[in-house]
Amino acid sequence: MKELFCCLLSIMCILITDCGNAKADPAINVAIGATSDSANSEADIVDDTEPEFSYDDLRQTEFWFGSGAGGWRTTMTIQKDGSFEGEYSDSDMGDVGEGYPHGTAYYCKFGGQLSELTKVDDLTYKAELIDISYENPVGGEDYIDDVRYIYSDAYGLDEADTIYFYLPGTKREKLPEECLIWVEQAMYDNNGNSLDQLNFVCLYNEAEKEAFYSYSLAEN
Repeated sequence: MKELFCCLLSIMCILITDCGNAKADPAINVAIGATSDSANSEADIVDDTEPEFSYDDLRQTEFWFGSGAGGWRTTMTIQKDGSFEGEYSDSDMGDVGEGYPHGTAYYCKFGGQLSELTKVDDLTYKAELIDISYENPVGGEDYIDDVRYIYSDAYGLDEADTIYFYLPGTKREKLPEECLIWVEQAMYDNNGNSLDQLNFVCLYNEAEKEAFYSYSLAEN
């Protein structure tokens, strides 16, 4: 009986020792620590990426297309849903005749819709011109205040299909040469120094190689 009791006591001591070793097993502790650290790291991750460009970023922004010479220009604004509206105007006060002694003006008021934006790279997006319409039929004429008005299409968006948006920070060398010709007139800082990258959003009509630069309506 005494021998059986001693045997049972020895077995119990072995079991207690093994349980203690299991609790102190460094491999287990490391695994637990790794899981805890991983969870904490995931919790500490903050998404600091820049938000995607959208039409909503163009609120209070007007696009301007012109050569810088002469009185002609096309202006347009784009809403957050991709719809747009604008005006084109030009004049030739020397083009006079009976009923229009004060000259001839070319004009249109237009509106339309762009497709959803597609990202090309971090500083370039594109969209398709879905629709464009005019307040007055293209080619029509009116005589108002001794001026002949000839209703035109939207110069700058004529024959447009794919429209590219180049964002601020785009380098000169990244812009198509035909695009740069139109917008480099605006690539200056407040001190009149020429810039080697865009400081505005550029809208480029690839089909006709025509480009608009933008400015803030709020600042103007």
